[in-house]
Amino acid sequence: MDRSVHIPELDGIRAIAVLMVFIYHAWGNSGIPELNIFGWDITFLLSWGHPGVNLFYVLSGFLLFIPFANYYYNANKCDTPPSLKKYFIRRALRILPVYYVFLVLSILLTNNITILSTEGIKKLFINIFFLQGFFPEHMINGVTWTLSNEVQFYILLPFIARYFIGRRALIAFPATLALVIIYRIVCFFIYNPNIDSIDWKYYYLTEYNILGCIDNFTIGMTISSIFYYKKIGRNRHIDNLIISARYLTWLTPLFFGMLFYTYYSWRFKQNSHFSWFFFSFGFDFFLYILFALIFLYVLFQKSLLTSILSNTYLRIIGVIGYSVYIWHLPLMDSLNKTNFINSTEGWEKFYRLIPFSLLVIIPFSFFMFILVEKYFMDLSSSLTKKHEDGMASMNTIKDKITF
Repeated sequence: MDRSVHIPELDGIRAIAVLMVFIYHAWGNSGIPELNIFGWDITFLLSWGHPGVNLFYVLSGFLLFIPFANYYYNANKCDTPPSLKKYFIRRALRILPVYYVFLVLSILLTNNITILSTEGIKKLFINIFFLQGFFPEHMINGVTWTLSNEVQFYILLPFIARYFIGRRALIAFPATLALVIIYRIVCFFIYNPNIDSIDWKYYYLTEYNILGCIDNFTIGMTISSIFYYKKIGRNRHIDNLIISARYLTWLTPLFFGMLFYTYYSWRFKQNSHFSWFFFSFGFDFFLYILFALIFLYVLFQKSLLTSILSNTYLRIIGVIGYSVYIWHLPLMDSLNKTNFINSTEGWEKFYRLIPFSLLVIIPFSFFMFILVEKYFMDLSSSLTKKHEDGMASMNTIKDKITF
């Protein structure tokens, strides 16, 4: 991300994404109890897990595209394009240290992998190189399949960035949407999944790799492009889009409820062919369009929502969000085995699991952030600054030679 651009509300959005996944897993660990109010089953309102992951993807697409958008829209001010070396150093030092510390501690403290066995070596290899999205049965942590998708996007981004600038985005984004739909249709006809229940192999095939979710990232890139396009000067079409988003955002809770209901019907009820097909081919599209409306509203409109998202405590969770995300499930599973929580069930378990998990996970994640994340973030800044200084020196020498 461009260091000169920091949008506090995005820390809040990251925190919301983390908490969506956290609450969903707490609900799952509590036995998926039903929520009824005045005879109405509103359990679907707790189906936050998958949407939380989508929100992470959109946010990644937005943030990581910023240096590229800054260069392309400010070519007269930015003499050199984003450095691939600098980009990959930052990405590697941002994601790898925390992840590998997690792998080491998981191996040392649990029995879910035997290093000396052939199967253990295979499992370790798959997780070290972020291949768990292709081999989900070998995941050490149930949430790390999303990191596999993130890493694939990191590698792909520098090579597709130029196509999401200006009017080219009007072609590039629909093209990625078409790519995802075609990929899912091809998987459907080749694999022939069972539509009367959840076919997990088909689900893994369509969700656990970049081909099945790249549109989530590219909508974030498109929003980032709009953000910078707006910064360089007023544009009537952009202004109209922002005004529309301002009004449509207030309808998003209604549409979120409808989408959550569809996901809940697919994931837990399995009683509707419509929900199966809609989740497979339309759910993500409508979901990230709603996220796009919220992003546009937050980026260009000061409101109660921006005040909430920029709340200090929420932003702290967002800042340490990566550690919270990667550690919350194993820590929650461990707490769930304690007698205090395991002796209960249903909502009572949920009400105990939520606060006690937060009391453990937030301090632990903060500690890991200070100990691991921040150290390598500072190292990343130091290394990339040296690279920038070196490039500046080379440019100075070239100027002198030219003169």
